[in-house]
Amino acid sequence: MWPEIESTKSGNKRELNLHGAAVSERIDKSGLDATVFDLVNLNLLNISDTSLKELPPQISNLTNLQTILLFGNQLSELPKSIGKLDKLKLLDVSRNKLASLPQEMSDLINLTTINLSNNELESFPTQLKLTKLGQLDLSYNKLADFPDICNEQFTNLSELKLQNNEIIEIPHHIQFLINLKHFNMSVNRVTALPKALASISKLKDLHLDGNPISDKRLLKLIEQCRTKQVIDYVKLHGIDSPKDDSKSSKSRPSKKTAAKTVVKSVHKMIVSRHVEDSVRVIYMENVKDVRPFILCCSVRNLNLQNSNLKKFLQIQSKIHDTVCEKREKATIATHDLNKIKGGFIKYTANDPHLIEIIPLGKMKKVTAQKYYENLKAEADALRKEKKRNVFSGIHKYLYMLDKKETFACLEDGEGSVISLPPLTNGDLTKISPETTNVLIEVTSGTSIGDCRQIIEILLKEMLLAGFGTMENVDSSEEVTILNVLNIQQIKITDLDGNLRTVYPSKTDLHFDEPSNISVDRDEVKDVYLPHMPRYLHLEERISSIYDGEYFRVIQRKGDSLIVQCITCGPDAPQLRASRRSNGNILKHIQRRHSELLPKIRIEKNIKCRAPGIRRSTIKTDASNKISTTKKVNHSPTTISEDESKQKMVYIEASTPDSIEHFQYMDRADCSNEGDIQLLQTDDNLISEEQEASDFISHDNLNETSRDDHPTTSKHLDIKSDEIECVEYDECQETTCSDDINTKCSSSKELMQLKKELMLREFDEVQEMRREKHRFEIEILRRELEFKKIEHRKKMELLEKQLREK
Repeated sequence: MWPEIESTKSGNKRELNLHGAAVSERIDKSGLDATVFDLVNLNLLNISDTSLKELPPQISNLTNLQTILLFGNQLSELPKSIGKLDKLKLLDVSRNKLASLPQEMSDLINLTTINLSNNELESFPTQLKLTKLGQLDLSYNKLADFPDICNEQFTNLSELKLQNNEIIEIPHHIQFLINLKHFNMSVNRVTALPKALASISKLKDLHLDGNPISDKRLLKLIEQCRTKQVIDYVKLHGIDSPKDDSKSSKSRPSKKTAAKTVVKSVHKMIVSRHVEDSVRVIYMENVKDVRPFILCCSVRNLNLQNSNLKKFLQIQSKIHDTVCEKREKATIATHDLNKIKGGFIKYTANDPHLIEIIPLGKMKKVTAQKYYENLKAEADALRKEKKRNVFSGIHKYLYMLDKKETFACLEDGEGSVISLPPLTNGDLTKISPETTNVLIEVTSGTSIGDCRQIIEILLKEMLLAGFGTMENVDSSEEVTILNVLNIQQIKITDLDGNLRTVYPSKTDLHFDEPSNISVDRDEVKDVYLPHMPRYLHLEERISSIYDGEYFRVIQRKGDSLIVQCITCGPDAPQLRASRRSNGNILKHIQRRHSELLPKIRIEKNIKCRAPGIRRSTIKTDASNKISTTKKVNHSPTTISEDESKQKMVYIEASTPDSIEHFQYMDRADCSNEGDIQLLQTDDNLISEEQEASDFISHDNLNETSRDDHPTTSKHLDIKSDEIECVEYDECQETTCSDDINTKCSSSKELMQLKKELMLREFDEVQEMRREKHRFEIEILRRELEFKKIEHRKKMELLEKQLREK
């Protein structure tokens, strides 16, 4: 065993350095000592300036390696097993004789720096996914093509060295390297520069000397090393993006075949609605007098790797110092959504002596009072040092908590404090480079409008900084870079579950024109509610059912809705639904999705009735008793003028088979003078009195008397003035104006279906009530637990004070 290896092993060291003439002699004599691959705890391996010609595949045993330095050797290739070193961050194989690289390098997802300069490389691996790569050095090689790195996988690349190669052109896709700051392309064979190069806003250091640039004026600017002037000139006079030739797609497009290409940068926000399994915020009443305003939302699929986290924190600090007025106006807090425990957050206020928090960047818990006093002591020391009478701007917000008996705080579901506005965040939910889902919390003591303004500015800055996902749409005439920020609503409710506010709502995130930011809310799908709450307005019922599981609302125009069938996919036709007609939707369901009829309920009139409908009117007399009068009317156009002036509410199904899907509406849904139309079947074996009894018994109405009447009547206690019932005649097969074909079934089956429907609706209503009761019990149980915890903390504090006395 070599002495360097033995020393490293005995001392349990994490680094091994092998270099110099003595090591080269041992390698020439007996090769590299194989025991080096038994040092599995190594973080750094340095074998440099030796005669090493081959790197053994056993290198994969060193799974903890983060840095490999192999410069100045005689290596002609790298083993494929190097792809198993998934913790590797830095790879330096410069000054060797490498002619190619293994494709397995794509598995080194944590690489941040690669140095392959001074080799004999003629190509660079394609389809690499080194998303964390920040520095790439391929200088002094034999590359003829620009390396395949101009895509969304290399957006973090900040330094690229390609000098002294044989590269002919710079691709127009280079604009994907949005964070590129240093770019060296000197001594190559480039004759012209693309306009896309000027779209990289962070590019500060550009070297292009030693290239046969055809534009003499541009060449002079390059020789004078004026980066800004070069970029400005390329922006105006650079070549447009080349157009791909379908017949020779493998060949490199030349300047002669170049065509005009529009390069667009588009920013997009996708807003999705709050879902039941996501984090919710419970607003306690005791916080109203302390810090009453709060808004929250979550941002998904963020990229905070490398320098992005630092930029994100800088943006937050900048907003705190400017718009938030040194936290006096509002305070921003960000949390790792995956670290929040319990499934909910409680926004409450408590005695600062009882609030315990691990402040951001600290290791131990302290009380809110102790932490506040420490901040005041720091601010006072700084004030004395600066010889001022008041606190400096950075500590100016501390006065807001003077003489406060309670402090506002946010607790997770387990009772741990995760935020103490405006003082600090908790370390329990601290964001890191690995964080992908972030919860944003903005609190204020002034107004909810301030919260909206600040959270909107933060989301906009996050989108423009490129923290979200990146997509590209590339065609022969247009290249679009699409930055996407995925935002999800978070609801704030009181302890009883009543909604206080939600962000972002439909009135939020509207940016002034002109703007390259679009907000997409069409991908939001409402949850389908098979039984809508009866207290909702009719328009809200319609919108919730259409914009649900089976239909998606494309556009709203007054009382009309343009909807699209979700089941048919993105190519489904657009259908119109309105207060007066939804026949198009009914026809679409019957023609394409007849199997869904037992599942879909559609409300509102279709402007025509199914074949063989008979009308009967139930009127009330002065004693609030109903008399049923038959009227035969097969035409929908013969409704009386008085009827047409009244507010009508319709609940219909497309066929008699779907009669079980009627939803009975109580009187709160219509005016006292309004009418309600219900579909009902007519049968010789069942009297009209039984029919009316079945319908009204659903609303728990009590039968009081029955009188004989020339037109079969029935008297019940009811307060509505007039109810119209539409009945089906038996065994009639005709077609209505909307071509809906119906078939009459036996009245016994319909009566059975009707009874099953009533029982089913009753069971479902009871189940909804039980579910609400269970939810209320759970809220009360958790509130009791919180009170127990607070009581226990108070007792511990009292015991501590007694012991001190």
